[in-house]
Amino acid sequence: MLQSLFTKKNAALLLAYGFFVLWYSHFGGPLSPEAQTHYLNRLVALGYNAEQLERLQDFMAHDDGNDFIMVNLINLNPSPQTLPATGEGASAEALIDHYMAHMTWAQLARASHPVFFGSVAGPSIDLLGIENAEVWSLSALFRYRSRQDVMEIISDPRFRERHEYKLAAMLQTIAVPVTPRLQLSDPRFLLALVFLIFIDRGGPRRSA
Repeated sequence: MLQSLFTKKNAALLLAYGFFVLWYSHFGGPLSPEAQTHYLNRLVALGYNAEQLERLQDFMAHDDGNDFIMVNLINLNPSPQTLPATGEGASAEALIDHYMAHMTWAQLARASHPVFFGSVAGPSIDLLGIENAEVWSLSALFRYRSRQDVMEIISDPRFRERHEYKLAAMLQTIAVPVTPRLQLSDPRFLLALVFLIFIDRGGPRRSA
C-alpha cells in the first residue's frame, strides 16, 4: 500500500508544494542588529522623520522571524490635496489606487498579499482610551512573510514616493502588526488540503 503512493503524479505534487512552502515561508530568522542598522541608514537617507524611525526601529527590534498580519483601519479624506500623478479633483480612492499600483507588486514579489478588504459598516461600537476614533471608512488585512520583507519594501525610494499618495488619501489611519495564532486561511494549509484531494492513493484498480 505504501509503495503504491510513490507515483510520478504524487512526486510532482509534493515537489510543487515544497517549492511553494519554501517561497511563502521565511527561514532567515529575526533581523540581526547589523541588518537593522542597514535599514535604518536607508530610511534616514530617504528622509524619514525621527518619530517614524523610532517606531520602525522598535518594529525591527521585536522581530520574531515569523510572518504577520498588518491590521489597517482607514478614514478616507473626502477632499484630498492635488498630487501630480492623480491630478486635480482626484478622489481618495484614486490616490489609494496609485499607491497600491506599486505596493501590490512589491508585496507579491515577497510572498505578501491582501487577506481581507472591506468597507466599514458603521461607527465604532467599543472605544476605550482613544479619542476621535468613532468613524472609519475601510478595513484591510495584509499578510507579510517577514519584517525583513516590510523593511525591503519601505526602504525603496519608489515606495517613499507612492506613500505620499496614501497619506494624502486619509484623514486618520491605524496600522498594527499582529502575529497570527490561528489562521485557517493560510495558503500553505489550504494548498495541502487541495493536494490531498488529487494525490494517487494506491487503491485497487478495476480492469475494464
